[in-house]
Amino acid sequence: MTTKLLHFKSIAILTFLLFTANAIAGGSAEQTKKNMLSTDEMASKLEQIHSSIGSLTEEGTCETDAHCSVLPIGQKPCGGPSSYMPYSLQLEQSNLDKLKILASDSKKLARKINEQNQMMSNCQYEPKPAALCTNRRCELEQRDANGLKVQ
Repeated sequence: MTTKLLHFKSIAILTFLLFTANAIAGGSAEQTKKNMLSTDEMASKLEQIHSSIGSLTEEGTCETDAHCSVLPIGQKPCGGPSSYMPYSLQLEQSNLDKLKILASDSKKLARKINEQNQMMSNCQYEPKPAALCTNRRCELEQRDANGLKVQ
């Protein structure tokens, strides 16, 4: 009889400790799941970020290639940007600051999506393209599949 009582007390104490540890660690698994954004929600947010980046980069103009630069966007599962966006260094400083913040947000969110969904990629290195001023707009230098400049 005393062995059963001791066993019951041990289970009660272990249960209490598990619940306490779970509460300290951030709540129940259900609560943790509620706090996580779904992949669809994160993808939608990432799309909004990329749209904002596109809107800001459209505002800039250039006169020479020196007025253009490239912004790394997103995050590939193996690391490195998933793409690049050309932009004008002639933008107002506040818009340049916004671009950098949005690019950072894009990288963080893409990394979270990749990790949450255990994404994989070919891990191929993508060299940073040059930005050129063409008709007063910054554009990415075009390259073929072998990495050679397209004329």
